[in-house]
Amino acid sequence: MTSWRPDRLDDILGQQKIVDSLKISIKSADIRNHALPHICLDGPPGLGKTSVAKAISNELGVKMHVVLGSNIDSFKDILPSIVSVGRREILFIDEIHRVNKRIAESFYTILEDFRIDIPMDQNGEMKAVNIDLPEFTVIGATTHAGLLATPFLDRFKLKFSLELYSIECLMEILLANAERMELRLSEKGLRQIATASRGTPRIANGLLEWIRDYVIANALEVVTERHIGLALDMRGIGKDGSTPDDRRYLELLKKHNKPVGLDSICSALNITKETVTSIIEPWLLQKGMICKAPRGRELLNV
Repeated sequence: MTSWRPDRLDDILGQQKIVDSLKISIKSADIRNHALPHICLDGPPGLGKTSVAKAISNELGVKMHVVLGSNIDSFKDILPSIVSVGRREILFIDEIHRVNKRIAESFYTILEDFRIDIPMDQNGEMKAVNIDLPEFTVIGATTHAGLLATPFLDRFKLKFSLELYSIECLMEILLANAERMELRLSEKGLRQIATASRGTPRIANGLLEWIRDYVIANALEVVTERHIGLALDMRGIGKDGSTPDDRRYLELLKKHNKPVGLDSICSALNITKETVTSIIEPWLLQKGMICKAPRGRELLNV
């Protein structure tokens, strides 16, 4: 999918409180000539955590080094990235919740003291060799902040939870990107796509590209709300943005008519816990369709 990531914080639509807070921290860090405090960005997939991190690096005028948490099996996997980060630069760890507890604990002195303690065998005796690091910023992005150990999470002084976007904000994003595609859509058409985007810019842009392809393939000169509805229907996407998995999830809760545990839901639908908790449930919770009860998930006003 074509990338239209915002380059600066002012280019980020929505998440205004987060943007305003970051501007203050960045201005202070620039005035003091220190690295920005470590940051944890939490939220469902597709809300722009990577975009925010990249915008921060551009605001600071520094390089951003990117590491995927799921690729860190041992401290040796992250060590080259750590020693290559320059002063005030950014080390961005995506899916930081996938970093296991043992490796996370080895980060403590790095995050607090900018120092690596490496055990070395010196004449048959194990001693710690200290390597001083330049002051830099770690930005961790996660869809499951609750999976991070409290002592690890506490080392991130700035914690932000990205929220699902409003329909109006998504319409702004869609309008700007539709113009880049030279795709003419009415305000009602933009609202139709935004409503089906589950509060998520990544989904909105993906649907916009699908609408463009539908228009081109069918040689449409005018794009109506009916065309958009047909295009979405081909993908099994409801007017409200619901997917087949959402509908199966809701049907399961309706069938049981009592709280259902997460493990039971995943087993019955043959869907991973990550998909359920990161993609399906945040949207259903925002829509007020379900609630998380002590005994499991419950269906509400559907």
